[in-house]
Amino acid sequence: MASGDFLDLQTNLAVLAGRATAAALDEDLPLCKQCINEALLEVFRPVDGRAAEWAQNRPVLYFEAPVTISIGLTLGSKVVTGYAFPSSKVGSVVQVGTNYYTYAGSSAGVYYLVETVLDATGTYSASLYHNAQPLPANTAEVLGSPERLGFGPLSAMTDLETDIRYRSRLMGDFSPERGGGYYATMFARYGGSVYPAGDAIYYRVDSDPLLDGAAVLHRLVITPMPTTACAVALRTRIFPPLLVADADRPVLIGDLVLNVLLPIARAKWAATYKKYTGDNQQALAGEADRARKILTDVRRAQKRFSGVARVGWR
Repeated sequence: MASGDFLDLQTNLAVLAGRATAAALDEDLPLCKQCINEALLEVFRPVDGRAAEWAQNRPVLYFEAPVTISIGLTLGSKVVTGYAFPSSKVGSVVQVGTNYYTYAGSSAGVYYLVETVLDATGTYSASLYHNAQPLPANTAEVLGSPERLGFGPLSAMTDLETDIRYRSRLMGDFSPERGGGYYATMFARYGGSVYPAGDAIYYRVDSDPLLDGAAVLHRLVITPMPTTACAVALRTRIFPPLLVADADRPVLIGDLVLNVLLPIARAKWAATYKKYTGDNQQALAGEADRARKILTDVRRAQKRFSGVARVGWR
């Protein structure tokens, strides 16, 4: 046991409950571990929403150029055969002739599309684009504007519906009737059936599972679909890794494991553990609040600002 590792934190909570070791908690040990992990999550994701800058990551995603693949499709089915789709292309587009499908993922060795196949049953040559990629599992949210390396920042799209409208190129709410007034109608030049391909300039973040039972992961989707390989760098807020093994040790700014994480865990343990009989719960809650104030003080490293910097032409 090392100072500040998972076992040390468990032992501290056990001693608070009058036990000499964590193992002496017996059936209550899982609750002890849960309280510590809940406290760690709060350190990374405070309830006031003011997450620290150090609880972030800088992933770079590599999007491959489109490839030609041979696949088997069955009319009315969502199953696709003949090609082992990589997990990095979940959410990406598969073009079969004039039809476009979205790769949903795999389950038990079977590969699925999001949409029901409209093509006749058979084997097809298809284009697999790489316009979507799952973000790391610890991603909580994407910050700022992702940067396509060699190009610059990508512009945000709000959601899938915005993407559909972008593809459709809707032409206004009204059209003039020849020789008369206006009548209410809306029409689309392309109807959303054609997916633009070229250099990516927009992005959005999707979180909906495309396949029942699949792990919930955020995905970065870029538009137009890239026709050449590209890399996108982004900044994300993250969830902390779950403490599992006794030797696991949280990585915090300033190594504040015992000074910040432990007081918060003690307060959670005293409030949650029904066998705890100490009369110092209020004092423990006060220590936890002081620890949270420390987190607030160290959440941002740069304290001095000269004002708002605005990018633009003079």
